[in-house]
Amino acid sequence: MKVVAKAPARIGLLGNPSDLNGGKVIAQAIDLYAFVEVQEANKFEIELKHPPKTIKKNWKELVGDNILIRACLKQLSDVLSAKDLNTIKISYWSEIPFQTGLGGSSSICVACLAALREYFQLKINDFELAERATRAELIEMGNTAGQQDRYASVFGGTIFMDFKGKEKQTINDPYGKYLHLENIFENNAYKLWFVPIERGEASGGKLSRFREAFVNSEDWAIEINNKLKQIADAGLEAFSNKDIEKIGTLMTRNQMLVEKITGKLDNLGRFVYEKALKLGALGARMCGSSTGAVFIADEQTAKKLSREFGVEIIQAKEVKGVRIIRE
Repeated sequence: MKVVAKAPARIGLLGNPSDLNGGKVIAQAIDLYAFVEVQEANKFEIELKHPPKTIKKNWKELVGDNILIRACLKQLSDVLSAKDLNTIKISYWSEIPFQTGLGGSSSICVACLAALREYFQLKINDFELAERATRAELIEMGNTAGQQDRYASVFGGTIFMDFKGKEKQTINDPYGKYLHLENIFENNAYKLWFVPIERGEASGGKLSRFREAFVNSEDWAIEINNKLKQIADAGLEAFSNKDIEKIGTLMTRNQMLVEKITGKLDNLGRFVYEKALKLGALGARMCGSSTGAVFIADEQTAKKLSREFGVEIIQAKEVKGVRIIRE
C-alpha cells in the first residue's frame, strides 16, 4: 500500500503575526505544494527527494534535514505503536521555495501527518491535524510558531482565521475558527502576486521576542497584536464588500506593524515591495520575515517589476487544502 499527500503553501495577507498570540489573520493557500509518500517497508526508511538522500535509522534518531519528519512522528506516537513506525518508508519533497515566507516547513508537516493519517486510517479530524502539525514545530522543534500556516494548509482557499483562546499555546486550547472567503482577485484586473526570493531569514527567530513580550504583558507587544487583529477584522469586511483597494491599503499597513517587530530588512524583497508601491500597486508587504514579497497590482506593473529586478513574479492561484492524490 502506498499513500501520497500534498499540502499547499500559503500567502499571509492580513493580521499575521497576531496568530502567535490568539489573534486573527487572513491568508490564501496557493498552488505550490509539499508532498509526502508513505509505504510499507521492512524497517524504517526516510527518503528526501530532490536532491535524493536516503537515511536508514531508527525514527527517533533522525536529525538534520529530516527533523520535520521526526517531529511529525513524535506527534503521532500516542496513536501509533513502535512497530507501526518502524515498518514504513516515508519519502518527501517540496516545490515550495526554501525560506521565502510561504510556510514551506508547515506544508511538509501537514502533508506528513495527512499521509500517515490516511495510511494508518487514524481517527484524527482536520482541526486536530492542524493542531498536531503546529505542535510538531512548536514543541518538538522549539520554533516560534503561530497557527496560521497549518490551518491555511489544511483547510485551503482564501481563509479568515480566529485563534481567540489560544493565547497561551497549550494542548488544551480550543480549536481555531475559520471562514472561507471569496477569492476576489480571480476576476479582477488587480491580481495577487508574489516574489519567491529564496534563502531569506527564517521567521521564527525574528518573532520570538514578540511572542515573549506578549506573554510578559509588555505594552508594545499587546498594542501591536491588537492592531493586527483589527486589520484582519477590517480585511474581513473588505473581502465581503469586494473592496480590493481597501485590502491593499491594509496589507501595507500590516507590513508597517510587522517592521515594528522585526525592523526593516535590507534585502531584494524589500526593494521589490517598495518599488511595487511606487509603481501603483494597491498594496504590498513582505512574506513573513523573509526576503519574499507579495503585492496587489495589474499585470503591467508585475511585468515592470520583473524586468527591473530580474526576478520571477508569480500570480497567486488559490487552491484547496491538503489532500490525498494517489494510493
